Amino acid sequence: MNVGPANECALGRIAPNPTQGATRIEFNLPREADVRVTIVDLQGREVATVINREMDAGRHEVSWNAQTTRGPAAMGVYFVHFEAGGKSFTKRIVLAR
Repeated sequence: MNVGPANECALGRIAPNPTQGATRIEFNLPREADVRVTIVDLQGREVATVINREMDAGRHEVSWNAQTTRGPAAMGVYFVHFEAGGKSFTKRIVLAR
């Protein structure tokens, strides 16, 4: 996992990207923290919550299965929004079917 030093809160690689389905989201936590990873559409609407819980320090990986709260996500551009330890990061992801 290439997301920087373990002592730094960071959103790492999202792969595959573009994706046709499930994708992995990597991140680091320098200490235990509440973590929230969501998927947001181009209009800024949250369409899926990937994780929302306390996690231990270290390197982590979660996956998004290209599902929204209303079913399969449509093709297009989305954003992975990561919040933890008082920091937030956003990266673009493309869903191509």
